[in-house]
Amino acid sequence: MNHSMRCPYIVSLAFTLLLLPASLHAQQSSPSPAPSPSPAPIRAICWQAVEITLVSQVAYARPFYDVDVTATFTGPDGVTIERPAFWDGGTTWRVRFAATKPGRWTYVTAASDGSNKGLDGDAGTVLVEPYRGDLAVYKHGFVTISPNRRYFVYADGTPFFYLGDTHWFAMKERFASSNLPGCPSQFKRYVDLRSAQGFTVYQTEWGMGGWPAKDFDCGYNWKDGIGESDLPGFHNVDRKFAYLAEKGMVVANAVTWRTTIADFDDAYLRRLGRNWSARYGAYPVLWTMAQEVDCADPNDPPGLVGKWQTMADALSASDAYHHPLTAHMHEEFRVTASTSVWRDKPYHTWFAVQNISNNGRLHKDGPLWDSTAKEYWDSLPTKPAILYEGQYENYGTDVNNARINAYAPFLCGFYGCGYGTAAIWDDHYTLEEAARDQKTLDGTCNVWYEALDRPGATQMSYLAKFFQSLEWWKLIPRFDIGQWLTVADPEDARLASTDGVTVVLYWGRDRLRLHRLVPGRVYAASWYDPRQGAWIPIGDALANARGDWAAPPMPGRTDYLLVLKSQ
Repeated sequence: MNHSMRCPYIVSLAFTLLLLPASLHAQQSSPSPAPSPSPAPIRAICWQAVEITLVSQVAYARPFYDVDVTATFTGPDGVTIERPAFWDGGTTWRVRFAATKPGRWTYVTAASDGSNKGLDGDAGTVLVEPYRGDLAVYKHGFVTISPNRRYFVYADGTPFFYLGDTHWFAMKERFASSNLPGCPSQFKRYVDLRSAQGFTVYQTEWGMGGWPAKDFDCGYNWKDGIGESDLPGFHNVDRKFAYLAEKGMVVANAVTWRTTIADFDDAYLRRLGRNWSARYGAYPVLWTMAQEVDCADPNDPPGLVGKWQTMADALSASDAYHHPLTAHMHEEFRVTASTSVWRDKPYHTWFAVQNISNNGRLHKDGPLWDSTAKEYWDSLPTKPAILYEGQYENYGTDVNNARINAYAPFLCGFYGCGYGTAAIWDDHYTLEEAARDQKTLDGTCNVWYEALDRPGATQMSYLAKFFQSLEWWKLIPRFDIGQWLTVADPEDARLASTDGVTVVLYWGRDRLRLHRLVPGRVYAASWYDPRQGAWIPIGDALANARGDWAAPPMPGRTDYLLVLKSQ
């Protein structure tokens, strides 16, 4: 048996077996191979994926359909993890596994065709070392739901700060080249910059293939099933998931646009769900199913949502890591927490909210307006709500409103947000493509490498630093803002607080007066400039006998955050 490294954190285990010619296209067994010595243990790092390669003794006519393979891993303290295998061409199946504890793990495979000893009954050992690096997702483990069901945490309970960059077509762009001189990889340039800016989530989709080969990497089209011609596209996606994992990014990955599975039958959908889990479930992921599929849209094909739910059910059933699963919601005027067609499904664990802002303000029909935000907060069963998709910078809104719509969720009970910008979310590769997009706010035509450096993304890094300087997961939204704050127009402010901290986001013109502070208590007061990431100290703030305090004038005429910390 031969062991070889596929990349720094993925190991491949190859079995040398006699194979029938694929041209026979028949389910026949070859002679049993001679016994081979036990393989050397596979070396792995906790929470990082390793890959085990199995070689079938049978050349199946339809390998994606004809056999199912599962590997059961048993680790310290008897913990078990079952991982489905996926077909990867010819007679090759692969299992991807991430250990959740250091120590010795053993595995054994089982196949629906028990006579195929290349896939059934294989056994081995994985020796797992603790992770010793700096990436949070490996220091603390995969992302899950907090005990109070309000926000995301890592496996060890450490709060996970969700800041996503929206890049729907990332899986099609070039991995080993670009059209920017001096840039060897379009994909890596995106990921490296966003990771350095403090983004923790990459919001993308698989896609269905069919894009021009001259502009993009190879794709796949599984409308007619998964065959050999689709595998180069899957391998292209594989290396992108692996690179995102290498950078410590969590991938919030939708499969594709919602209507593309309308003609698939349930049996195929369940296989797709299992295959999705098998290929990518050992990476740091958040399942988001499909774009804008949480909505009973009368224009959709009949039964479309049910098809996605069939696929989600199969995905969840085969995911031993229990990665959080959602369905990207439609616009807020179509669906909210109370009308979600997924909220009662046992596999649905969080809300991926889409909000459209209006004329630079948070309007009353959006989920960040008090009444609708409170609906998510009060919704049962309790689930994390993330502002997954708002209006993108230079695509219907400017940088100022994009910034406000990123800060506001954290003060409205949405413990996370997604950022996006024109020419990035839709991946404008050339000026000709950009010119076809008539919705840019300033009328400019940018290609991807110009849009990558728009100011909003830098300001998102200031957002991450701001909230991570606070215990952001303890902030309670104060929907009855008039009881907490005197301001001319409540639409111009958001407020959240804990017992010792009060945070106000304000973009009005009048001076603020805060209420419901602890009478007689002294607070350290500061303004925060979200454009520059700069703190502007005010000094001591003494609450009067009624618990009131009048803030000094804002330092400028745009949005600022006011922070009071109890001394």
